Amino acid sequence: MELQYIFKTLILLARSAAGKSEIIHFLNLSNNEIRKNKYHLGQLHILDDFPMIWSWFEDDILTKM
Repeated sequence: MELQYIFKTLILLARSAAGKSEIIHFLNLSNNEIRKNKYHLGQLHILDDFPMIWSWFEDDILTKM
């Protein structure tokens, strides 16, 4: 049996509207075996800072609009 490396941590860093959420959505919908064999990713644990950042700046952004 061939030993396959599975990434322990994958960090997606990019500007706003660069497609990070779309990549996460795609990976979440992928079959576990395909995700493991093709992308070398195991079970996903997603930490998304957007809700926290939005709550910090929402009032200011909406006031300026």
